[in-house]
Amino acid sequence: MTPWRTVTALAATCVEANTATTAALVLGAEAPAWLARPDTPGQAARLVAADGAATLIDWPQGRSPEEGR
Repeated sequence: MTPWRTVTALAATCVEANTATTAALVLGAEAPAWLARPDTPGQAARLVAADGAATLIDWPQGRSPEEGR
């Protein structure tokens, strides 16, 4: 079972973003290390655990989605 409630990724294409998020859910706890590799399709990722803790990988600074616009 994956520890992630949600995974969001930024990538050059929608296909790469989808690949990165799907793989992260499948990889579970191994996902942050995999997403941080330079050959991973996603350029940045935000993983939110079941308890709400967020893990950010090269995620842009600023407001989180929970803070609104």
